[in-house]
Amino acid sequence: MTKFVGCAGSKWHYAPMASQLAKAGILTCVIQYSLYPDALAPQMVDELSQALTWTFNNISKHGGNPNQVQQACVMIVSIDARLTTLR
Repeated sequence: MTKFVGCAGSKWHYAPMASQLAKAGILTCVIQYSLYPDALAPQMVDELSQALTWTFNNISKHGGNPNQVQQACVMIVSIDARLTTLR
């Protein structure tokens, strides 16, 4: 099963989590995008959109199935929902 796990913050914060999920057989993509005050919502949405597009376009090259990508992590779901409504 392919999972996409993301959270706000620096991607290196989530490397240990990604490693543990990989050991459990879960392919994990940890993304990083600019946060306020370094960026405003339009830039954040664009960066997030690019990361998600890359994930869907490239996941099969890494053993995943784009039809099984799931997003996890309450923080990013909430952030994504708010940012996409601003687009």
